[in-house]
Amino acid sequence: MRVAVKDACLLIDLANGGLLEAWFQLGIETCTTDLVLRQVKADNQWQAVKAFVDASLLLVHSLSGNELLKIHTITLTSQSVLKTGQLFIWPSN
Repeated sequence: MRVAVKDACLLIDLANGGLLEAWFQLGIETCTTDLVLRQVKADNQWQAVKAFVDASLLLVHSLSGNELLKIHTITLTSQSVLKTGQLFIWPSN
């Protein structure tokens, strides 16, 4: 399974709860964008999240405006994607 974190609240809540390590031990491929990471501002939260970025467990993508629009269009039309408030979830190939 792959998960795209689209809201920093999820990362912040996992960091505050000390649950980031448990999340990444589940083996779910997790990615986000640099825009989402910029929302993690508190130093203790950033250090916790950054450790998983540095370990290549949280994959960070930089997207252009056109790419963001394409993703938005795909998620609106795709039936194989589970959409929640903070995540996109889709099966691994």
